[in-house]
Order: sequence, then C-alpha cells, then structure tokens
Amino acid sequence: MPSIYAHYLFGDKCISKFPQELQKIVNDNRKFYDLGTAGGDLLFYYKPYKKNDVRSYGSKLHRENMMAQLEAFREKAVDSCAKESDIAFIAGYYTHFMLDSRSHPFIEKMQAEGVAKHFVIETDYDRKLLIKHGEDAFDNKYLRFQVSDQSTQEVIAKYLNTTPNNIKKTLKDRKKYLKYISKQNKLWRKFLIFVFKASGNEAGLDILVQKDENDKCAEVRNTLDKLFLDALVEVEKTAGEFWDFIAEGKKLGERFDCDFYLQSVE
Repeated sequence: MPSIYAHYLFGDKCISKFPQELQKIVNDNRKFYDLGTAGGDLLFYYKPYKKNDVRSYGSKLHRENMMAQLEAFREKAVDSCAKESDIAFIAGYYTHFMLDSRSHPFIEKMQAEGVAKHFVIETDYDRKLLIKHGEDAFDNKYLRFQVSDQSTQEVIAKYLNTTPNNIKKTLKDRKKYLKYISKQNKLWRKFLIFVFKASGNEAGLDILVQKDENDKCAEVRNTLDKLFLDALVEVEKTAGEFWDFIAEGKKLGERFDCDFYLQSVE
C-alpha cells in the first residue's frame, strides 16, 4: 500500500518539504523521481500473470531494512556517471518507504480483522484519489508521468537488482495490465475473472478496479487520508536528515531502521 497513484501523488506533495538542493535535483530529474515513488512495487508488474523471481524481489524489498537499503543505494550513487538522476530516483524511493511504513500496519490490521484484503483496500483507495483529483480511474491515462526510455530503465535496473530490459518490459506490462484491470465492460470483466481463477491467480481479483467504492472501506479510506497527511509531516521532519545522508554520508536516524511495514529487521 498504497497503490501507484497514491504514491505518485504523495511523492509530488513531498517535493516542497525537501531541502532546496534536493528540490532542484528532483525537479531537474523528475522522470527518475516519479518512477522512484513506485519503489519495489514496480517489479510486481513484470509478467504479472505468473510468479517469477523479478516479482518476488519486489516483495522481498518491502521486508528488508530501509537503512541498509539506502546505504547500499548511496554507494552506487556516489560512483554513478549520472549522479543526480540516481539521487532523484532514490528520493522517490524514500517517499515510497515513508508512506508504506506509515500505512501498512493499519492495512494489515484491517485485513486481520476481516474488513477487507490488503490489495482490495489499496485499490479502493487509489480509485478514490484518482476520482478526487480529476483522473479517469477506469483507464491507465494517469500513467502519463511514467517515462520509459533507456536512461530511466538503466537507473531503475541498477537499484532494483535487475536488467534494463526487464525494467522496459515491466513498464510496458504495467500500462497494459492497469488498462485490463480497470475496464468496466461486463463481458471483459467476466473473462478476466475466469482467467484469474483458471490460472490460480485469485489474488488478481483483489486488484480489479470496481465501478463503485467499497462500502466496507469507508472508514478505512478516512483513516488512510489521515495517515497520508501524517506521513507528509514525517517527510518534513526527516527530509533534511535523508539529504544529509545522501549528500554527506551522515548517519540516518531510527525512523529508517525498519522495513516497509514498520517492523524491526536486521
């Protein structure tokens, strides 16, 4: 959690909270930053119709210590020929972590209590945000911020432990997949449900964009709105620390010493 648009929107709102130097880097390298806001979720769209190592690595990243990840990222960025592009991507990744780690504990709690499944909650919330901000929740046109070219593919591949060709396919698959799961045509929806069930991928049913909002998630959406704002406040408090780490190698604080579920991990 949250899904693509929520992370993009959150990342967009975070920029004004950054130190001036980081703001300039992000604004000058926006295509790398915007893709960074997807974090490891991006890998979920590589051949999304079946299990594979690339998708599994996306899940693995969410259960790893963020401080350790950033330390490894910084080592790569320091030696990069396109350092500012790399920094912009890492900054987007940082915002992904901040929103995930603030929201995931609540979403997991809602799932455990039987309110709704994790992916159902995040898809429903993304639907709300898209409509609220004048986007078409039933198409993939809001992905216009996604720039897939050789430079973005190379930078993303470096940090998500894969190849530029895999990232190229991932971004292509993401556009197609999001269009498929958003279409409201009844015959198409029946076909898609059949395919998900027949392939044993019933989790795919949880991310189908529904025509109407999920009544079970009404209070969940309200709480996620609050957590979204709470995470923005946290970014305002930690962005300077994040920038000092990236720019000068200064030590990160305890807020980064956890995974994307706010769990302590080595």
